[in-house]
Amino acid sequence: MQMKKMTWALPTVCTMEPKIDPTPDYQRPPAWTQKQKQLLMDTILRGYDIPKFYWRNVRRSDGVLYEVIDGQQRLRTIWEFRKGEFPLAKDIDPIDGHKVAGLRFAELSPELMMAFDTYQLDVVVITDAVVNDDEDEVRDMFLRLQNGTTLKAQEKRNAMTGAMRNFVKAIAEHPFFENCRFTNQRFTFDHIAAQVALIEIAAGPTNVKDADLNRM
Repeated sequence: MQMKKMTWALPTVCTMEPKIDPTPDYQRPPAWTQKQKQLLMDTILRGYDIPKFYWRNVRRSDGVLYEVIDGQQRLRTIWEFRKGEFPLAKDIDPIDGHKVAGLRFAELSPELMMAFDTYQLDVVVITDAVVNDDEDEVRDMFLRLQNGTTLKAQEKRNAMTGAMRNFVKAIAEHPFFENCRFTNQRFTFDHIAAQVALIEIAAGPTNVKDADLNRM
């Protein structure tokens, strides 16, 4: 596996949106609140540093060139703010003398638009990663990078490799779940599918707590 550190200006990252997959199958679904998104934009507009992004270089048939290993919530937030999908917080302090409370990107002063568009992201691009049934360096890196982040147990299991993970994933994609009255937020369908699989393996009543599912 090779890693190369690069810098990307925000306009380039926004233009590249169709060629970047923020949620490959090991990623968790978007979960940030608007308050978290607003705080990130405040951080960027003030010129403060944010953590590095990790992308895997791919060349998929659908035109995607990069898959996001780490930083998908931040990346989605940047795209959304640039397109005016949410405003800055109403209680935000002025930035460089400019009042910005409650403003969307298009309403910012030219100076702050320039500050946003000249902001540089540090991106580590991964190439030549080993990905097969026995070893998956990308999933391993994802779990390591998320070590300081609160992941639900099922989100961790989803990022693992192996036949059982793939079997559970296939069950979770069954049309049955389309008729459920709850959503698949944070891999709920996968969690239920894993519990069903464990009960079937046990051929009867058994514990289906997270620790039991992890041992499956």
